[in-house]
Amino acid sequence: MLFYAKYRNRHSQAVLGIGGAEYNTKTGGTDALGNRDTEKASSGWVNFRGIEGVFGGLSEYVKGVIINNNVWSITNLDNSVRTVKAYSSRGYISHIQAEKGPFFDVIPTSIQSQDQLGENYCAYYYTMGAEEIILSRSGAHAVEGNGSIAHTFANDGTTSASYEVGSRLAFRGELTESKDVNSFKEIIAV
Repeated sequence: MLFYAKYRNRHSQAVLGIGGAEYNTKTGGTDALGNRDTEKASSGWVNFRGIEGVFGGLSEYVKGVIINNNVWSITNLDNSVRTVKAYSSRGYISHIQAEKGPFFDVIPTSIQSQDQLGENYCAYYYTMGAEEIILSRSGAHAVEGNGSIAHTFANDGTTSASYEVGSRLAFRGELTESKDVNSFKEIIAV
């Protein structure tokens, strides 16, 4: 994920802030930032590269991922399915599958019982290890210090519903395709 590459830091809350948005927080509070990031925000939405609410405030269900007994079945864009074994208990995420490649799967493969500032992903992994679980990401609980970009919640059955889960991200403006890293960094929000 771009955050980890840009900051070379796993602790997104230490950089962007924990925010303080909840499911009913009005959007648009970071519009004036454009593509700039929030810095240690303690209220409202956090912003990363122009994405308001990049974590916290609301969780969102992830399409194409079904979890059975901690084995994640991921449907790729070409409709092929691959499986990844996740860690089998709750805790702060210390390692993710992306570290092993070849895909950038933010799937917890190792946890710790306490957050080690700067060592972990400052994100909590919730799992109940049952059959037919769906995945939500980001976390409505960022203000509690356990939600971040890597926050994963594998605890809801396929018939679950919650007021804290929905679509958080909205895009306004013009899409621009970058040819390289430097041109990406120079993009200005329109």
